[in-house]
Amino acid sequence: MRRILFAFVLLLVLPLHAQAQSGASWTVQKITGLAYIAQKGEKAIKVRKGSVLHPGQTLSTKNRTRLLLIRGKERMQVGPGAIMAIPPAKYIQSGKTVILQQSGRIQLTVNKQDVKHFSVKTPYLTAVVKGTVFTVDVAQNRAEVSVNRGRVEVSDGATGNTTEITRGQKASVTKAASGKTNMTVQAKGKKPTIKQIKSKITKPIFYATVQVKGKTRALKAGSKTATTSVEEARSELSSSTSSASANGNSGNGRGTSSASSSFSSSSDDDNDHSRNSASSSHANAASKQSNAGGNGLSNNGKSNANS
Repeated sequence: MRRILFAFVLLLVLPLHAQAQSGASWTVQKITGLAYIAQKGEKAIKVRKGSVLHPGQTLSTKNRTRLLLIRGKERMQVGPGAIMAIPPAKYIQSGKTVILQQSGRIQLTVNKQDVKHFSVKTPYLTAVVKGTVFTVDVAQNRAEVSVNRGRVEVSDGATGNTTEITRGQKASVTKAASGKTNMTVQAKGKKPTIKQIKSKITKPIFYATVQVKGKTRALKAGSKTATTSVEEARSELSSSTSSASANGNSGNGRGTSSASSSFSSSSDDDNDHSRNSASSSHANAASKQSNAGGNGLSNNGKSNANS
């Protein structure tokens, strides 16, 4: 038996006084298999048709699970072994949609009028939507974005390398053993240009942790099993944030604040009954001007990791 805790520590560098997001919730229209939604202080919910994923909650899916989330005319198809979260609304600028994706595959269909305000953040890259239908895959040491329709801007979180891909094209970021990342593009005919825009460096803003027999380790990006020390993960996140701030990644140049929140999912591999499990928040100072404080959010669900 192995009890597991996934804790997403969210660090958003945003303009001060960001407004709460409205209409940010997604409703489950279809599901096959097992998935869980929960948050701190509340019992985990086994996902069913009609379940709602709100800001501040985490969704985790088991093997052979697929589900469809809808929000108006927008659609999000989530595959097996996925771990994703919607940040608390108060940390997102009004009208913006941000999806955090630790692992697995999600495919999104976005309204044309919303494409300038929709992004998916992974440990390796950020996809800013300029089109309407695209897929994001996250695995250990790699993330990939493919476009079915429209355009998507993809940025390497470590280097700032940026490209824009269209229908039938893919962009991926791979992390080597040395720690260096490399962006590549796939396309029939002429390939899109990869350019570096230092002001758009988008360092990772979250990491995940796993608890086994009372010991906490940080999951390596994109993985549900491989780990490193929590101290190393925190250090990397802090240095990443400092680097992002130094490169002017504050959105609009106004004052910024850092907010740390944890989105977690605990499980007992031998029991379908979910248990409430709160994880701690760790604030990382990206700016000397203000700290928005911590907001722990616990998400209990089933994990696909094996002992």
